[in-house]
Amino acid sequence: MNMTQSRFSGMTRAALGFVLPVFFVGLAAPVAAAQPASAASCDQIVARVVSIQGTLELRRSGGQQWDKVARLDTAVCKGDELRTGAGSRAGLLIPPEKFVRLAQNTTLTISLTEQETIVEMLQDDTAQKNACGGTYLITRFPRSFKVRTRYLNAAVEGTEFSVVLSCAAAAVSVFEGKVRTEAAQSSSQPLILTSGQTGGVGADQASVVRLDIKPADAVQWALYYPPLGTGRAHAGQDCEASAPGERESCLLAQAEGQLRVGRLDEAQADIQRILDQLPNSSMANALLSVIAVAKNDKQRALELAQQATRDDPASAQAWIALSYAHQAAFKLEESLAAAQRAAEIAPQSALAQARLAELLMSLGRIRSAERAAQVAVEADPSESRPRTILGFVHLAQLKTTAARENFLAAIERDSADPLPRLGLGLVMIRKGDLVAGREQLEIAVMLDPTNSLLRSYVGKAYYEENTEPRRDLAATQFGLAKSLDPKDPTPWFYDAILKDSLNRPVDSLGDLEKSVALNDNRAVYRSQLLLDQDRASREVNIARAYDQLGLTQPAIAAASSSLTVDPANSSAHRFLSDAYERSPRHEIGRASEVLQSELLQPQVLTPILPSSSFTNLNLLPTTLANPSWIDQQDALLERDGLRVIASGLVGNQETLGDQIVVAGSAGAVSGSLGQFHYQTEGFRENADIQHDLYDGFLQITPTSGLSLQAEARRRDTQNGDIAQNFDPANFFPDNRSKERLDTARVGARLTLSPEATFIGSFTNVEQLTNTDQFFPGGLEVTQDSTQRGFLAEAQTLLKTPYANAVAGVGNYEVNEDTTVRVIPFPGFVLPGPSGTFSRRQSNAYAYFTGTYPKFATWTLGASYDDVSDQQIQFASSGWSPKLGLQLQLSPYAQIRLAGFETMKRALVASQTIEPTQVAGFDQFYDDPNGTKAHRTAAAIDFRTSGRVYFGAEVTRRALEVPLLISTSPQIEDRIEHEHRAYVSWLVTDRWVLSAQVRYDEFERNAIILAQTPLSVRTTSVPLSVRYFDPSGFSAYVAATRVVQDVDRADAAVAPGFGEGHSHFTLVDLGIAYRHPNRHFTLALECLNCTDQQFRYQDDSFRTSSPQTSTTWIVPVRTLLLKGTVNF
Repeated sequence: MNMTQSRFSGMTRAALGFVLPVFFVGLAAPVAAAQPASAASCDQIVARVVSIQGTLELRRSGGQQWDKVARLDTAVCKGDELRTGAGSRAGLLIPPEKFVRLAQNTTLTISLTEQETIVEMLQDDTAQKNACGGTYLITRFPRSFKVRTRYLNAAVEGTEFSVVLSCAAAAVSVFEGKVRTEAAQSSSQPLILTSGQTGGVGADQASVVRLDIKPADAVQWALYYPPLGTGRAHAGQDCEASAPGERESCLLAQAEGQLRVGRLDEAQADIQRILDQLPNSSMANALLSVIAVAKNDKQRALELAQQATRDDPASAQAWIALSYAHQAAFKLEESLAAAQRAAEIAPQSALAQARLAELLMSLGRIRSAERAAQVAVEADPSESRPRTILGFVHLAQLKTTAARENFLAAIERDSADPLPRLGLGLVMIRKGDLVAGREQLEIAVMLDPTNSLLRSYVGKAYYEENTEPRRDLAATQFGLAKSLDPKDPTPWFYDAILKDSLNRPVDSLGDLEKSVALNDNRAVYRSQLLLDQDRASREVNIARAYDQLGLTQPAIAAASSSLTVDPANSSAHRFLSDAYERSPRHEIGRASEVLQSELLQPQVLTPILPSSSFTNLNLLPTTLANPSWIDQQDALLERDGLRVIASGLVGNQETLGDQIVVAGSAGAVSGSLGQFHYQTEGFRENADIQHDLYDGFLQITPTSGLSLQAEARRRDTQNGDIAQNFDPANFFPDNRSKERLDTARVGARLTLSPEATFIGSFTNVEQLTNTDQFFPGGLEVTQDSTQRGFLAEAQTLLKTPYANAVAGVGNYEVNEDTTVRVIPFPGFVLPGPSGTFSRRQSNAYAYFTGTYPKFATWTLGASYDDVSDQQIQFASSGWSPKLGLQLQLSPYAQIRLAGFETMKRALVASQTIEPTQVAGFDQFYDDPNGTKAHRTAAAIDFRTSGRVYFGAEVTRRALEVPLLISTSPQIEDRIEHEHRAYVSWLVTDRWVLSAQVRYDEFERNAIILAQTPLSVRTTSVPLSVRYFDPSGFSAYVAATRVVQDVDRADAAVAPGFGEGHSHFTLVDLGIAYRHPNRHFTLALECLNCTDQQFRYQDDSFRTSSPQTSTTWIVPVRTLLLKGTVNF
């Protein structure tokens, strides 16, 4: 359905990030006790009144008297009649899930049977201007719905349409769905109307169907227009008879009054009458500007508003109109400046102050918005909009009771305003009443049916209800929102999440990329100015679509671009963490991004997975620790309550695993408890691993700008010799390692303003390790170590329109007590080189990111490190420069360049809050402690309109590695090269073909002839085919060719550490099922299905951890069955 020209196509695009414009003054229906007839009891209540503008009257069944309806929630009984007067509108809720909007001069009655709802529109031949009423109707399931008029009958089962009467004809216009219509008084064939079509029939004409170019025009009378506060016309006043000096104000007030009830044609006629005599009327041009904004004519709106301010610089209304025009054009600071000017001119104007509060709230300046809203309330307690804005302020502050009171007060004052209904619905949903909250959102849609933002929100509510019919409704609403405002990224983002849940990752990625293009080229959804902050939506897992399609490099590039624009965006950090999941040697970066995401995250129900915060777990590839696999239950609306995630894994080699997380949220408090267990006997003798991980997390948000956190974690790990050192026969059958790591962390986030955020983290650590090593000849060496210390970090994040800055400091101190025992033969123990050692590191850093020219984003920075490690007798200090450049050549092509230095820290917890990447290149590799690394890198990423992704990356790392040789500290030079190229073709919405070439080269200038290789060169070429079916099933086949050359010193080869040339091919298969309700997933995988035997050197020789870094090479055939349950 083509609705791109609808009257709110521009207005709602602006409303993505900020509130809908300030609505009109004095429209609240009077609140008074109902007439006795209105309060009468009845056998069957068929509807309730939810909105009143002007005059609404009710005549009880069997009665003769028409009584004025003056109270919302008045019950309408079976057989009652309702009618609206001239210049009036009303709204009805017909349970379940039926909504009827009444135009002026409309009379109707409602009846219910067990199977259907019938609305009969009664003819009033005495109506003014031969207009006999109209309705806008929204009907969902399960009951069928019929509308009867004198000339035409309509029958539907779940759709939106309008019925407009003249006194000689009737017409039906369909917004979405299908409507079956037929003439009431003839035997002509029924008409089937679909979205965008109008059908009509009259007393003397046959049924006709036409395609409406602008279907929204059919319900123009039902729309909501923003106010300017030009005054109020007196009922029945003849403006032409007014005094010459009063004629303009009379016509202006009359025109705005017409807009308040959707009478656009009459309003425009009154404005034209003013301009005929006063061509430079500031107020007339201001009103025309508001109308132009509503019609999505942004340039015309801006020109008219600017003209209005030139004609009368002292007109608050002109500046309010200019704020609307700037808002529609996404010039947000200019919009705020115009609103501030209006408030300066009219400091006692509730409308001007409310408009100011609205934009301040929209820009995240909550405290300032609260003050302005309070001023507006005090200026005019009867005005609705200040209380609405105050409600959203309280909602952002998690004061749901106060927010609810303000929204209800706003509805009492103006029941035709959709915005307080939206706010009330969000409060109800937040408190756990999803059905009642969704009903309020549906009322909001009824009050403004062409509002894209409201469509997106009601779609989110349908998504949250999570049934197949509701998912279909969600898709319909997102589709309508897209057509109503094609430039609004909101529905594209929400629809992407919906499609991902339906196992349609190709379509999901397409919608995500569309939202990126519409959202300032950000790959994560940023709530541009939505009053409720849209916290839940910003925390959804958008990495899943990239991960399923095998697009690791585009995911990293997209996440880093988002962080470049907004380094305080918690979802961007989460996105990058998930993107690092499949990148070798990015463990510290992944875990650090998890920490930064936690510190910056809003108060939402986000489960903390125990496996996500630890490094070097050595899990089998694609197993249950992958966050994008486990957490399938993305939430689009904030809700208090509990969530449970349970994952399980079983496989050969006695592989078992489980992860259970319980998360809860209640107002300003949220938290989670989780445990993770994993065990396997491994691929050979003594290659077993066992992990037990625990995590407890608590977050409290006492104010909207302050978040406090506490987290406790424990890791118990034991394993044998799990390294692959090229020769499969070379391993130690008796070597054992044990580790216990306890961490206790407290953190805080203080948002001083939308431009300034401060985060801090203090972590106390205690690590106990025990190793038992056996050497040729029977020598046994055991080592027990206890490390205790802390890591304290603080960081400031600053944003300006032109540049961003991230600056911070940190201090790390650990004391280690080590006891070494040498056992040359059983029963004889000699003391080894034991002692107490300290490690200390202080660091400071600053990163500045700016854009110039428009397509080039620069990162300039430096870090200072002061490191000392008594155990290896190493001390160093100095500066590390950082330089990065991202060139966005087009929406489809990006080049990234970087050069920087780093100092490897001895992080027991393997986490830091310093930025982990420069221009999308990871800074923190798990090198030996104290390593000075110099990295230069370049990458290019392309995608075509034919859905082909391809790119390449080249990297060189020059390392200075401190080694302790005997008692002498020395530096060994090493060189690493990492190059890769990839191509992925999204052939259809179900099939994906991918190929990569990866080259990894390691060389060292040996100063000691140890078992560490002199050089390792590895080339791998993975090819894969993936299939996704909308039913929930998916499958993949992957083949990887690996070629490796390893060179060791002769002294290292002799004891059995292998060298030479190796080549082999691995084949992996998998099939999975994701249930559409997002409650469970199931997958069966076969890794190394042909059971290839090969020689391979892993990365264990170039890490600081006693555990081998995770490898993607599986040495034996491995079968895995895994499942996840979310509820």
